[in-house]
Amino acid sequence: MRPGKLTLSDLNQARELWSLCFPEDSEAFVDWFFANQFPVLSNWSVWEKDRLRAAVYAMPYTLTCRGNNIPAALLLGVATHPETRRRGLMRGLLHEVHTDLAESCAAVCLHPSDHSFYHKLGYSTVADHLRAHLPLSALHPFEPCGAIEPDPDFDRLATINQQHSEHMEFYAIRDRGLLARRFADLQTGGGFCIANEQAYAFVDPESERADRSGIYYLPEFSYADITAGFSLLIALRDSASGVRAFEFSLPITDANAWLSPQNAQHPTPNTQHPTPILTREPFLMLYGLNWPAIVSGMRADTQPATASPSKVIHILGEDANWRITAANGTASMSAVQTPSDITLSRDQFTRWICGYNDGGDSVSESAANAMCPSFFPTLSAYFFDRY
Repeated sequence: MRPGKLTLSDLNQARELWSLCFPEDSEAFVDWFFANQFPVLSNWSVWEKDRLRAAVYAMPYTLTCRGNNIPAALLLGVATHPETRRRGLMRGLLHEVHTDLAESCAAVCLHPSDHSFYHKLGYSTVADHLRAHLPLSALHPFEPCGAIEPDPDFDRLATINQQHSEHMEFYAIRDRGLLARRFADLQTGGGFCIANEQAYAFVDPESERADRSGIYYLPEFSYADITAGFSLLIALRDSASGVRAFEFSLPITDANAWLSPQNAQHPTPNTQHPTPILTREPFLMLYGLNWPAIVSGMRADTQPATASPSKVIHILGEDANWRITAANGTASMSAVQTPSDITLSRDQFTRWICGYNDGGDSVSESAANAMCPSFFPTLSAYFFDRY
């Protein structure tokens, strides 16, 4: 076995491995990926007798957690040839990936196919996928507002997404480049963009064509105003025949607002909003490469206002204790030699920092906030799409 970097001369084997490990991807998408993404993404690979046995690709990604922008990488195409699985190839390859990316990234993240495998490597679940199912009939009496845009203005879409996301504690920045990539990806299956001045959606018709159910999947759906988003969905009725329902990712904040309208602070006051059927499942996993860079700059509460609370936490598996200090509304982190006030597993620590709580493990929240209950808010909203 030998490590290596894929080049254009390896294109055929790289494509063969992708298609073998991800048979759900269409040939058109695979063509697009290796023509457009392969030349510009970082990659790592393992070879055996001139045969490609494992590969990983990385896309630059910016995460925002509690007000702090974190340089990160999204791992794609994590694949091992079926003939060489369960031999530790991917474990060793990801170690190399982490080492190389630590020079430019504070964290790596991915959408896992096998949560248990990545959890054993130190990855932690930090965001859920809330899939919302919303019948078209539930949108009555909203008025349609929106049009298909064959050539979207991605700067405008990025502005809408930023307005949608900026009140959330944890999300991925959708800049012009990332949205353009995502839309080009979607177009390989006949997808399109529909937008108005305060909302946009990328529409994937593949799921509807597969079973003729009339359910349209929206892999990207953002709105500066909730009502504008609903009006956009109604406009899809006039743009695509046979629409009965929509499925899309839904931010925790919006889900809470829809489920508890009496407590909601909607952009459009006093408007009744339809409630979707929600399905929640773990969605994004994160591996911290540089904890001080991740934590330093995060919003942190200080009570009383004149105090600068701090705590010393030892992360199991790390070789140091870390002091987190909150001052002037932000947090900072440094290694110390003093005994720790608290000991958390890497998983618990990551969950606490990212504000993730699935209700199954409250140890990190309760223990980490025991000394300074307001150090970080225990309830955070987070929002992630597939890409």
